[in-house]
Amino acid sequence: MSPDADPLVGYDRLLWDLDGTLCVIGVDWKALKAELRARLEAPPEARSLAEVLEVARAQGQWDACLAWVAEHEVAALERDPQLIPTTVALLARHRARSAILTNNTEPAVRRFFAASGVEPVPFVSRDRAGVSKPDRSYLDLIGEGWLGPRTLLIGDTDVDAALAAEGGVEFLHVDALTA
Repeated sequence: MSPDADPLVGYDRLLWDLDGTLCVIGVDWKALKAELRARLEAPPEARSLAEVLEVARAQGQWDACLAWVAEHEVAALERDPQLIPTTVALLARHRARSAILTNNTEPAVRRFFAASGVEPVPFVSRDRAGVSKPDRSYLDLIGEGWLGPRTLLIGDTDVDAALAAEGGVEFLHVDALTA
């Protein structure tokens, strides 16, 4: 993308994913999930972090496990925030019409704002939503004013694309902005 090109100008609202879209949170997710699975004695079919956290919820450990995940996310962002310059610049340029929808935790989002220097925008994190994307709760919490035919969700995973489809909004893979 050339420095002058801005593919986001035709949209009224921009919904951003965090990890993999605005920054890379350098957590060893595989090791973190393995440790959580061991702590919870979770069944092997609980593979994704979302599935492991659902086991934690069933055991009454949701908040404690999310706090532990948040510690790892914040530590990684403090160590090396790995900001993605192109998307951070676009978020800063369009912050008045931007929000973040992330499976990361609120402390990680706040640490991202501190590391990037971008003024905070509205956001829904996993701990605020009480569920994981692509659950519709993310869209309900951000509010109807954020959804419409001129809303774009920018992300890096099939989960982000599924959330966009759930909300009836366009999806753009972050690679289209950073290539």
